[in-house]
Amino acid sequence: MNNKEVLLARLKKNLKESRYNHVIGVKEAAIELAKVHGVSSDKAETAALFHDYAKNFTNDEMRKYIEEKNLRDETLSVCNSINLYHGIVGASIAEDEYGVKDRDILNAIKNHTFGRAGMSKLEKIIYLADIIEKSRDFEGLEEIRNKAFADLNGAMLEAVNQTLLYLIRKNQAININTIYARNEFVKDNIK
Repeated sequence: MNNKEVLLARLKKNLKESRYNHVIGVKEAAIELAKVHGVSSDKAETAALFHDYAKNFTNDEMRKYIEEKNLRDETLSVCNSINLYHGIVGASIAEDEYGVKDRDILNAIKNHTFGRAGMSKLEKIIYLADIIEKSRDFEGLEEIRNKAFADLNGAMLEAVNQTLLYLIRKNQAININTIYARNEFVKDNIK
């Protein structure tokens, strides 16, 4: 059994069925986007499979892992939700338990929820694949889906805007890295 088969078996065992199906949807979307945008499909698949690896950790499991690995992140402290660490924890598990050493893959896993300034194409692909995968449904999604295959930065701006509007409507804190990412995409999209 190869590493991806082991990973898929572990995901199927440890994730809720709906979360597992989401991960598979993100993998499929990421591979499609990677092909269109000249990024390694294998790297996109790996990052997609790990992106929600820790999503179903309990709060106690997440806290324990964060403390053991010293993964505290000051930009997340304002957000007041331990579950928001799932990307950071997933990247750590990918590196420590599965031997993933490619910084671009690890950054794509780590930053798929918030984004950041200076995102690579792979990071953008995983961020967008997480949003556009086939089970998602929200107002404005089709525009993001269509744009994702033609204009990564334009799609990122639309996706980040949707995320920010959602967080504002829910009266939730916003990670500063999302603001930095948006500002960069605004600059890129000024004609």
